[in-house]
Amino acid sequence: MTSPTTDDLKKQTFERSPLPIIVIDPQTHAIIDCNIAAVKTYRYSSKEKLLGKTPIDLSAETQHDGRPSTGKLHHYVELTLKEGSATFDWSHRLPDGELWDAEVHMLRFEADGRVLLQYFLLDVTSRRSVESIQRLLHDLILSMNTCTNMHEGLTTILNSILKIDCFDSGEIFLVDPATRSLDLAVHKGLSERFVRLTNHYDGDSHQARSALEGGPFYGTFDSWTASGGNPALKAEGLRAIAMIPAKCHGELVAMLNVASHEREEIPMSIRAPLETVASQISSCLLRMRTDAELRESEEMFLQFMENMPSVAIIKDHELHPIFVNKQYLTFFPQSDTGKGTPDALRTSEPMEDTDKRALAEGSIAFEESWSDDCGAVRVLETRKFAIRRKNSTPYLGVIINDVTERRRTESTLQNTQKLESLGVLAGGIAHDFNNLLGGIFGYIDIARTETKPENIDQYLVKALSTIDRARTLTHQLLTFAKGGIPVVKPQNPGPLVREAVMFALSGTMVSPRFSLPHELHSCDIDKNQMSQVIDNIVINAVQAMPGGGSIDVLAENVSFDAGDHPALPAGQYVRISFQDYGSGICKEALPRIFDPFYTTKPKGHGLGLATAYSIIKRHGGVIDVESVVKEGSVFTIFLPVSKTTYDWTSGSEKPTHIGKGLFIIMDDESAVCETMGKMVESFGYTPMLTENGEDAISLIRYESGRQSEISGIILDLTVPGGIGGKEAITEIRKILPQTPAIVASGYADDPIMANPNRYGFTASILKPFLKQDLAELLNIYTRG
Repeated sequence: MTSPTTDDLKKQTFERSPLPIIVIDPQTHAIIDCNIAAVKTYRYSSKEKLLGKTPIDLSAETQHDGRPSTGKLHHYVELTLKEGSATFDWSHRLPDGELWDAEVHMLRFEADGRVLLQYFLLDVTSRRSVESIQRLLHDLILSMNTCTNMHEGLTTILNSILKIDCFDSGEIFLVDPATRSLDLAVHKGLSERFVRLTNHYDGDSHQARSALEGGPFYGTFDSWTASGGNPALKAEGLRAIAMIPAKCHGELVAMLNVASHEREEIPMSIRAPLETVASQISSCLLRMRTDAELRESEEMFLQFMENMPSVAIIKDHELHPIFVNKQYLTFFPQSDTGKGTPDALRTSEPMEDTDKRALAEGSIAFEESWSDDCGAVRVLETRKFAIRRKNSTPYLGVIINDVTERRRTESTLQNTQKLESLGVLAGGIAHDFNNLLGGIFGYIDIARTETKPENIDQYLVKALSTIDRARTLTHQLLTFAKGGIPVVKPQNPGPLVREAVMFALSGTMVSPRFSLPHELHSCDIDKNQMSQVIDNIVINAVQAMPGGGSIDVLAENVSFDAGDHPALPAGQYVRISFQDYGSGICKEALPRIFDPFYTTKPKGHGLGLATAYSIIKRHGGVIDVESVVKEGSVFTIFLPVSKTTYDWTSGSEKPTHIGKGLFIIMDDESAVCETMGKMVESFGYTPMLTENGEDAISLIRYESGRQSEISGIILDLTVPGGIGGKEAITEIRKILPQTPAIVASGYADDPIMANPNRYGFTASILKPFLKQDLAELLNIYTRG
C-alpha cells in the first residue's frame, strides 16, 4: 500500500474541514476552488455551480458599516496580498436572499508558481443577533426612562422588538392585578378582526392561566390554537409566534406576543435575548403602572380637595403653604391665585403654634372666631393633621369649616330644649313657688304682730330660710335659660343633690330613696349648673317610668389609682349615682346618648344629656352610664375632690366680719343697693351708694382726692342704658389698683363671674345673696 504524499494529506484536510474554505484568484476574484463545507454553507447543490463566482456574488450589497461590498472586498484583497493575512466580518447573502454573518480569515499562499488567496469562514450570525438585541435592549431601556405615560412606553417597546428581523407583528397585554385578566394595550401589524378577537382574556381563561403560571412559548400559531387558542384566529395567517411573560419579582406585569407571517420558527439564537428584554422591561412597566396609579390617585385627590365644601390647605414640612383649594380663595377673597395666595395665607393664619402641635401630636381640632371683610363674626371649626410620607418629614393638612349657622342652630335648639325642660317642671315649680311665697308672707306677717323679740327673730330666720330656697329655685331657672361657665365654690355635694332631686321630682309620680352620708368630701361646684345636670338625669328617669316608681340616689367617697378609671387620673373623687327601674336603653343607643341632638324620644332634641355631660366635664369629672332594657339605667357622676382649704359648710355659727372706712356700692336697683348698704354698714363700714358706673367713678375719684380710706367696692355687672361694673372697673383700677372690688350679678353665664380676676375684679358674688355670704367673702379679700 502506497503511503499518502504531503499533497494528498493537504488535499484531504482541505476537503474534509468542517470550516468552509474558498480559494480565489487575487486578480479576478473568481473562486477557483472550495471544499464541501463551503458548498453547503452557501447552499449550492455542487461545487461546480459555485466555482467561477466571486465573493461579491455571495455577499450583501452593503456591509454593516453601510459601505458597498465591492470596494471593501478589493481593500481586503490588497491588504492580504501586502500583509499576508487579514481578518474581517462579512455579511453574506444566500441564494434565497437570507443574510448571514461570518468572520473571514484570508491568507496569501503560492501554488504552482502562482499567488493565490484562501479564506475560511466562521458563522457569527448568532453572535450578531445577540449583539443586536443587546443594543436594542440598551436603547429600549433609555427610551423607556423618558416615556411620560404607559401607552407611550408600550408603543416604544413593541416598535423596538419588531425591529428584530424575524418578527413583523405583535401585541402587548397588561395584567390587571385585581382580576388577573389580560387586556390588550398596544398592537401592530395585525388586522382589526384579529385585534377585536384578542383584546381581552379573563383571569380563568387558557391564555391568562398560561401567562400567569407558565413560561415562554415558542412555536407555530397552529400549535398554539391546537392547545387551547381560538381556531377562528387562523385566518390571520400567522406562522411562527413567541409569547413571553414579563415578570418582576415573580409578579406578571405584561405579556409580549410577537409573530411572523413568513417564518416557520423563531431562531434559537434570539430566544434567550428576547426573554432578557421581557425581564428588563417588566420593572419599567411596573414603575409606569405605579406612576399611572399614583397620578390617577393624585388627580382624584385634587378633584376631591377642589370640590369639597370646606377650606383645604396643605403646608410643607417648613409650614409653607403649597396648596389651597378654590374654597379657600372664596372664603378669603383678599387672596388672589398665584403668588399672592401663600402670602395671604400666612397673614390670615398666624398660628404656627397649632401647626407645630398638630405635627407633633398627629392631629388637633379647635374653634375660633374670625371677622370677615364686612366685620361679621364667623365661627370657624379647624382641624389640623399630619400627612405622613414614607421616609420623609410629614406635611400638614388643614381643613376649615364655617360652623356659624350650625352653632346658631344648636344654640336655638338648646334654648328650645331648656324651655321644654321648664315645661316638664312647670307644674312642680308653680306648686313649690306658691308654697314658698306662702311661707315667706306668713312668717313676715306673724313677725310684724309679735311683741317678743325672740319670737320675731325666730319667724324672720324661718322667712330667710324659705327665701333661700326660693333663691335656689330662681337660680336654677336662670341656669336653664342661660347656662354658662361654672362659677364654682367648694361645698359638700350631698345637700345640693338632695335639693335638686326633690325639685326635679315635684309633681311627678316618682319618689326618691337617698343614701347621702354627711362625711362626703367637698367638691368645687357651680350649684346652679350642677342642679341642671341632676334635673336632666332625673327627668330622663321620670320619662323612663311613665307609670311612676322610685329612683335610688347614692353618694360616696372613692379613690382611684392610675388606670382604675379609663377617663380619670389618679385621685380622690365623690361618686354620685342615680338608678331608675324604667324601660332602659338598648346597647346600640348606649354609646351615643351623650351626643348632641341624639335622642330616642319622638319630640326630643337630644340636648339634655349632652348638656349634662358638658357641664360635668367642665367640672373636671365624667358621667358613666349602665343600662339593661326593661330593667332600668344607672347614671354615675364622678367629681374630683376640692383642693381648696376653706370650709364653707362646717359649723353652725354664722360668719361675722368687722371693717371700717368707705365702701362704694353701685347698683341700678335702689332696693338692692340699699340692702347691700345696710349689710356693709352692719360690718362697720360707711356705705356710699350710686346707681351707675359714671357716678361710681366720679365718687371714687372725689374721695381718693380727699385721701379718704376706701376699703372696698361692690359693682353691679350690667346697668341698662348706662355704664356697668364691666366697663367701670377699667377706670377704677387706674385710681384704686389694689382695693378689693367685687362684681355682683344674677347671671352666672357671664365669663366675668367665673373669672373675675381676669377682668380686673377681686372676686364675684351671685345675686341675691345673704349677709353671711358677703361676710364670708369679705373675710377672705379685705383687711377688715
